[in-house]
Amino acid sequence: MSYSYSSKSKTKSMDQCSICLSALAPGTPLLILSCNHKYHFQCLMSSVQAQNNQCPLCRATIDQSMVQLLSANRNVQYHTPHSREDTIDETVNRSLSSQGSSREGAGASASAVHHSTIAIATKLEYKEQVSKRESNIYGLVTLQATSSRQSSTLSRVPIDLVCVVDQSASMSGVKMILLKETLIYITEQLTEYDRLAIISFDNCAYDRSHGLKRMNSQNKHRFHVAINDDIEDGFSTNIKCGLEMGINLFRHRQAKNPISALFLLTDGQDDEVQDYSQVMRRLPNDVVCHTFGYGSDHAAPLLVQLAEWGNSGTFTYIDKHEAVGPAFATALAGLLTCIAQNIRVNIQFNDGYRVTHVHSIYKYVPKDLPSPKITFKLNDLNADEKRNLIFQLHVPKLRHSSSSQNHTIGHVSIVYTDPNSNHTLTTPPVPFHLIRTSRPSSYHLQIDRTIDLQRNRIETVLVLRQAMEEQDYNQSMALLKAQVERIKASVSAQDPFCQQLIRDLEYRYTTEGDYRSTYHNIYMQHATERSTYSSASSSSAQIYSTINQLQQINNYERRSD
Repeated sequence: MSYSYSSKSKTKSMDQCSICLSALAPGTPLLILSCNHKYHFQCLMSSVQAQNNQCPLCRATIDQSMVQLLSANRNVQYHTPHSREDTIDETVNRSLSSQGSSREGAGASASAVHHSTIAIATKLEYKEQVSKRESNIYGLVTLQATSSRQSSTLSRVPIDLVCVVDQSASMSGVKMILLKETLIYITEQLTEYDRLAIISFDNCAYDRSHGLKRMNSQNKHRFHVAINDDIEDGFSTNIKCGLEMGINLFRHRQAKNPISALFLLTDGQDDEVQDYSQVMRRLPNDVVCHTFGYGSDHAAPLLVQLAEWGNSGTFTYIDKHEAVGPAFATALAGLLTCIAQNIRVNIQFNDGYRVTHVHSIYKYVPKDLPSPKITFKLNDLNADEKRNLIFQLHVPKLRHSSSSQNHTIGHVSIVYTDPNSNHTLTTPPVPFHLIRTSRPSSYHLQIDRTIDLQRNRIETVLVLRQAMEEQDYNQSMALLKAQVERIKASVSAQDPFCQQLIRDLEYRYTTEGDYRSTYHNIYMQHATERSTYSSASSSSAQIYSTINQLQQINNYERRSD
């Protein structure tokens, strides 16, 4: 279905459709409501299917029979010239693909190790285990993306970005001013090969860009005009209609750039209860949804859920007006430095060693454990980022063994798509080593501090989720207090990261709203190990900031000075 909303206008001609502002030309399918206002059939159908059951001009309720008719016509399509996407530059994409192929070939000829933008490391909780005894220990796989400071081969691929932003009445004043400044900043950071669309919403949704447009100088000027003149504080809030319109732009693309994302910003919540599960199921698998909650009145649990459903997106709590720009700049930096997509981390163990439990938010197969094989599924990885996948491993009793043997008990390899070349790459296997002996040394039975730190991180993630689901405020805070005591009793308690984590969990907020929104934000950052804008009370998450994110924030702040 092609949606074709346009900007609202202070004056509207009776010869124009007030939704798309194009002419009500003879021969075009039209509908006349009982209030005598006339619209394109396609425009009004799109509006009703986005749960807008009032006349856009006079707010009169549309007859129920008309609503049923329009709601049922989901397969009807009409060409609408005002929502037309710009074509992508296939020449640039082919050039990037050939450059990527050349780099891969150069890497293969220069070394026996396959050229990769991801480094892999493995660890086990203990270096040794008793040969004649079975046990259960923790294991860790760490993925480290190429550093943008070290790699001269890192190049940026074109992106498709749709910004869905709230323009309801509560966004008036300084909020609206900063939102417009941020949208203009985004246009300035994109190149002529990137495509951008801007959807705004109150109780209706409006396609301000008329489809995905390439960010050449002419379109940047048009966007600046639309942002400054057309987006204005309107009426009530219907997040769902804006989200649906944004998703439909992606679903009906004629072509697509290698990287795709949707930014959703709102400072409120829907006036009516909405079911978002069906909407988010229609989001294409290659589009990541990042959500932004502005101020204290947004529905943080909903935005977190949308981000999780949105192919492992992020949620950002914007606690003050001046943080709008840095929040968007941080998310934009990730899109501009993506180095891997469709990542599959394949772990395989030998000789009775089996994965028994997984401690991660990422999807994995098989679900039925224990299993000697397991595959984690990650959506993407940006330059300088790291991912730590932690699990528990059954260590079998050995029937035959000498006094001490260093066993290779398994290995891990990664299959991923290089967005520069669109080629599928596979890394060489990296082994897991474990010494099996009849008399392990006390030194080798010490808990690995890196694994203990990651265990503290993921346990904190699970506790934060439980605490945010707990409706009783005091009980919620009690869960965090108990987690603090567990971290303090761990072997990595004195690590700077754990000390910051303790300080964040012990912080006391002035309102329950700030408490829940901030901890939702902290939960998402530690769960995904991806940085978003953070308030001063969430210092532990700053460990995930990349050099590119810091540069984007500095660029925005210098521009605003």
